[in-house]
Amino acid sequence: MIPTVEDLRAQVAARVAQEAAEHGTGGSQPGSVRKFSLLPAVDLCATPMRPRWLVRDYLEVGTLASIYGPSAGMKSFVALDMGLCVASGRDWHGHPILAAGPVVYVCGEGFAGIGKRLRVWLIHHGLEAPTVPFYVSNSPVAFLDSDSVAEAVAAVQVLAKGIGAPQLVIVDTLARNFGGGDENSTQDMSRFVAALDDIRVQFDCAVIVVHHTGLAAADRARGASAFRAALDWEYRLEPKDDIRVLSCTKAKDHEPPADMAFEPEAVGTGWTDADTGQDVTSIVMRRVEIKAPGKKETPLKGANKVAYEALMALCTTWDVLKQSAKPVDVETWREEAYRRSISPSPEQGARQRAFHRALTALRDSGHILVENDFYWPSSLPRHPRQDQTSPDNCLGTTQTDKTTTLKGCLACLGAETENQGVLI
Repeated sequence: MIPTVEDLRAQVAARVAQEAAEHGTGGSQPGSVRKFSLLPAVDLCATPMRPRWLVRDYLEVGTLASIYGPSAGMKSFVALDMGLCVASGRDWHGHPILAAGPVVYVCGEGFAGIGKRLRVWLIHHGLEAPTVPFYVSNSPVAFLDSDSVAEAVAAVQVLAKGIGAPQLVIVDTLARNFGGGDENSTQDMSRFVAALDDIRVQFDCAVIVVHHTGLAAADRARGASAFRAALDWEYRLEPKDDIRVLSCTKAKDHEPPADMAFEPEAVGTGWTDADTGQDVTSIVMRRVEIKAPGKKETPLKGANKVAYEALMALCTTWDVLKQSAKPVDVETWREEAYRRSISPSPEQGARQRAFHRALTALRDSGHILVENDFYWPSSLPRHPRQDQTSPDNCLGTTQTDKTTTLKGCLACLGAETENQGVLI
């Protein structure tokens, strides 16, 4: 039986009270406040401090980030895509997830459609909801209201005690989770950032805030500049014809990563609209190559050409029209490139180096896409694996057992109930 909202709130309150009575507040458990301390310069200068990457090159653990863009620009889809990759441990469009773990999505708008968005992502990637620790709130958080923040933190503390602290919290959007204040006020915006910092530090997690551009200045996020000043990472998602281009506009301690382009692709949920009888669909974001307008593409040469043609041949063998690509594993691709003489030298080391350089160059130029060491040309849409064709692979139950306890991707599992997406 799926618990009601009131049941879940009662469970949260009881668990928090129990923890407070038994252990008090604070301490070293997940969700406790990190104590202030001083570190000598000699220790900090002794060895380099390695980045704690969450998404390699794009987001670090424990940092504050924002994705902003115009209304209806698909910012939420990109944020969901990254969040689900963090929760599942799958590469984010070729960039490894180095600290996979639970993700909390604070849903301030679009709650009615969140279930189908999550469901199509899981179907597209051939995953089942119970394997993905992605949790969705059933209401916004007013971050300028201390009581609202305390209630949200208590819910996340329960989650942390049960399965571990979140690696990522996504706040969608700033406006719907701001609370009773003025986005243009430096004082109110500073309070908003301070509330985010409390969560970020307490759970040692990254925080992404989905935000809008201004009406007068479409090239920057709206509101007080105190928000951008506090960010470690800032990304702009800009519509360009049929694609969306994600570009880094601020990277505090790193070189800005390369721009990334996405094309929305409709995927069926396996559900049928009860009123119209039509299939219910939603969108997944498919990475595509960025082409500069008016710029002629430079032809591939040498090892890069050999490697690309080998991959194209392997991915389209089954499709004589070459209308879509079936991804292949890196070992199969490598052997085909060797067969096509990717290096003039027959020496194994020379062939390995030539293939590695070609793979890196093709990936960085956007000619190829990768997911979990399976590659395909970016010029062709990916052909779904056979285990992605059944809508039932997204449910929290097996074909023979329909009584499995609700867990994991709550918005997807509870899509047909009034408790869809309740955060526990």
